[in-house]
Parts: sequence; structure tokens; C-alpha cells
Amino acid sequence: MPAAGVLYQITPRAPVPIPVSLRDTLKILLEEELFLPGIDLLSNLLAQGIGRSSSTNNETIYVPPPIYISLLTTLLAHPHFTTHIPRTGRVDRDLSLLPAHAERVLRRYLALAGARGAGIIEAWRFNEVSRRRGMRGGSIGAGVMGESSEAFEDDKLDIRFARKESIFDRGDDFWAVMGWGFTCACAKGKGEREKWMRRRWEGAWRRLIGVALEGLERDWVERGKVENMLGGPEIAGDEGREGALVLKYLPGTTGSVGVRRVARAIFANGRGRMSGEWKEVWAGEAAAPSSAKRKSSGGKALNKKGKKGSKKGNEGDDKTGRERLGVFDESEDDYFSDASDTAGIEKRDSSSEDTISVGITPPPSALPPNAADAWGGLDAIELRQKIIMLLLDVCNNGYYLPSEILHEAFADHILPLSLWELPLFTTSSSLCTDAQAFILATSHQKNLADLNKYLLDALMESEALMPSEESEELDIKELVICYLPYGAKSGKVVDNLKVGFLIEGLMRGLLKSGRTDGVQRDWAMEALERGIERRKKNGGKILGGKKEEEMRARRWLEEGEQRLHMLVEEVGESPREVESCT
Repeated sequence: MPAAGVLYQITPRAPVPIPVSLRDTLKILLEEELFLPGIDLLSNLLAQGIGRSSSTNNETIYVPPPIYISLLTTLLAHPHFTTHIPRTGRVDRDLSLLPAHAERVLRRYLALAGARGAGIIEAWRFNEVSRRRGMRGGSIGAGVMGESSEAFEDDKLDIRFARKESIFDRGDDFWAVMGWGFTCACAKGKGEREKWMRRRWEGAWRRLIGVALEGLERDWVERGKVENMLGGPEIAGDEGREGALVLKYLPGTTGSVGVRRVARAIFANGRGRMSGEWKEVWAGEAAAPSSAKRKSSGGKALNKKGKKGSKKGNEGDDKTGRERLGVFDESEDDYFSDASDTAGIEKRDSSSEDTISVGITPPPSALPPNAADAWGGLDAIELRQKIIMLLLDVCNNGYYLPSEILHEAFADHILPLSLWELPLFTTSSSLCTDAQAFILATSHQKNLADLNKYLLDALMESEALMPSEESEELDIKELVICYLPYGAKSGKVVDNLKVGFLIEGLMRGLLKSGRTDGVQRDWAMEALERGIERRKKNGGKILGGKKEEEMRARRWLEEGEQRLHMLVEEVGESPREVESCT
């Protein structure tokens, strides 16, 4: 079920411009950095716009110019509002509430106005500063606002968070932002930088990437509906999926270099060859703020009057983008639950007025091992799967490049995974129902099956038969003939385990869809028995050759074969759910 408070599958309202007087009030509030009142005004306008009738008797909704959507998006992740909140001057504790309020309003715009109606195609452009600031109403509203676009001529906000500090000016592109966000999610260790990187994920990047992917998915699905309504992609043109924002984010060249960079962003974990590829979006966001550093050094940098200390980071010194990064208010969000943080209770330091006490963290030994932790946790896995499925849907619908090239780029990251990590990217268990509200579940299952088939082909021994090139989708007959009787080409236990696991996943998909006709159960069982014998016969070592690990892997191999036996028993029967075999 969709999460409470989030709207799905709503027919988009027709966007209309905010009345001039209210737009002027909104502009003043935001330029004076009165963000909460400004967001409240936008929220009220959203409610007032619902149910209004335009000249065509369609339901309408008030939508601001794209620069306002850009600003709301920046508020989701900027250090000033998330992990490095200032604690001095006129800024108060309400600043920490902004990201949640901005996220709620953005998601409501996407749900009520749709991705196209909300104007994300203009609002979420990277590195097009002059064009985005200087565009006039007619060009910005083209295809979105229609005749009402003249009200959007003043598409400017004189505030640094909508200009030089905007995420769309600071980030190189969408993949650079995603790669850095996932790198923060996977930061390990007790070092100061790793601790702040984890806070950046929990407090900023998880929220922003989630909203961005919702916008990309909605935009893709809405444009597909336009194509169906108009009679095909040729007629729809840029109004259809050809003009989708996800295609604008993909590299202009369809060669392997650009595609592999996209894959590295999706699978970013901050280790190995990707340890230094993705950089901070805002300089200093992964470092402790200056006041926190003074506290850790014993407070010697400040005297009782607070007059001593470095001038770096003071107001006005924004050449490096630090913009007076303050101290993170740890009482507002649960950023202290990471297992790699120090255990126990950290008491409040009464000598410092800049920080608030940290909560309780269980010791690492008390936390169960989880393969998802290496990839930033289940939230990060879900977001990675969402973008993988979206890109596969793009390619399978004939856009960008052949899906085989994308499969190859993904396989480079998935095939080397351990036995514990492989299911994270080869099953739909990590893909929540919310994603299926945009792209049909059947499309997700087909895309995932195609990817798993490619992975299986890469692992299979050379003696195995290849499915017919003319078949667009794997059927039960090909699965029984080409995969069940064979093992992994390497002969290693770990690879045979992967082969069995992938075959099991494909078999479950065919059974759930009822596509198991045309194959006799005895024939399928005979093929399975040959495959079991072949996979058991092949030797090999696993995980450094440790005997106990090899024994455990062989036990898993036997358990997997038992599950395959139960699945083959279902072949030839009427379509049914096979959850009992899980």
C-alpha cells in the first residue's frame, strides 16, 4: 500500500498561474528567507486551487514558476537547512523543519499537477543558469501552462539558494548528485568525515533522490499516456516520451563511456575504483562545521567572549561555497542510529551552547548483519532499484539505446556481488509497491526478468544451449531446455549458487504469470535432476577457500535445489501463486 499522506494515481489538474498579488507576496517572503511562511502560502494555494473551474471546465491547480520548484528542491538537501544548520543570528530552530515541509509540497505538486504540470522539465535543469534565469514566460510555459504562461514572466528570485547555491548550479548533473548521495549512504568507519557523510544521506540526499525519482517516473508515465492518446510517439513528439526529463539527464552520447558512468552512479558505494569519483555538491558538506571543530579541540579557539578564532566560514566569505555552515541539530532527526557510530549515550556538553545531546546507539555487536548495509541500507537499495527499473523501461520501449548495452553495464556491478548481496538487485522484494503505482508491476517484472536472464547467460557453461534469438521473452520451454540442466562455467560453488538462484527467480516469475503450459512436469523434473548433478559435481572454493564457508555454501546449494524441486512440481498446473514455496 502507498505510504500514508502520499498521493498516487491521481488525474493531474490543469496548472494555472498564481494570482499576481499573491505571487508578489510569495516572492517577498522567499527573498527575505521567510521560508516557512512562504511554503505555507504555497500549501494553502494548492488547497485553494483544487476544485476551481477553468474555461474548459477542468479541475485546476495553482502552480508557481519553475524557479520556485527549483528552490523547494534545493531546500531538501542544502546543508544550511539539513545537517549544518546555523545556531546564531536570526535563524531559529524552525529552519530544521523546512526540508520536510518542502518535500510535502513538492510531492503534492507532482501528485496533483503531475510532473509536466509542475514544470519539472524546466525547474530541474542542471548547469543552465543563464537560460533558466533569463527565460520569459512564453518559453517556460510552452506545452505546460498554455495561454496562462504570461503570468510567469517574472521567473527570478534574488536569493542565493535559487542562484549560486542552488543544487542545479552546484551539481554537475543528476548522476553526479546521485553518485555522491549513494556514496554518503555507504560511508563506513568512525572518522569525522564518514560520520558527516552518513548524516548527509539521512538528512538530505535520501529525501532529495526519492523526490527526484518520483518526478522522473511520473514524467515518463504521463508522457506515455500522451503518446497513447495522440496515437503514437511520432505524433506526440516532444510532448511524448521523446521529451522526457530522464532522457535529458542521460549522456548525450550512447557509447559505453556515458552508460557506464550512469551505472557507476547507481551502484556508487565509495569503495574500490569509485572511492574518489563522486565529489561533494556543496563544499564542506561532509566536514564538521567550524564550531563543532572548536568543540572537539577543547574550545581553545574561542575565549569566553567568543572573540578569538579563525575568520574562515564567517558571513560573507562564500568563495568556497561554505556560507557559514553551522552546527547540525541532532535532536531533530534520528541520524545517530548508524551502527558504526559510537555506542551508548553521549551526554550533552554543558560547556557548549551550540550543540544538543545525541541519542542512544546500540553497540555494533547488538545489530544483526545485513547485506543491505554495504549499500546504504534498504532505503538506498529501493532507490537504486527504482532508477534501474526506470532506465530498463526506457530502453525496452525503444529509447536511448538497446537494452543489452544497459544490461552489460549493470552486469559489471551485479555479477561480482557476494551471495548475500545478489538478491538485493535481482529480486523485486526491495522494490516497494509505491514504485509500481507509476510503472506497471508487469513492466517491472519483465524488465527484471530480462536483466536476470542476461546475468544468467553470462554465468552459464559453454555447453548450455542458447535461447532462440527470435523469442522476445523467455518462456518455460526455453528455461527447461537451456538453463535447468546446466551449471556455471567457472565450476565454483559460489557461481553455481548464483545460477540456481537466478533460475529460481525466473521460474517463479513464469509460474506467477501462468506461463508454464506446453511443458510436461516429468520432462522438466528430469532436466532439473541433470542440472543438480552437474552443479554438485563441479568443485571449486568460495570466500578464500575457508572450509566452513565452503560447507555452508554447499548446504545453500542443496536448499536451493530443494526449492527448485517444489517449483518444478508446479509446472503444467493451472496458474497460481507460489508464495508457499518461498
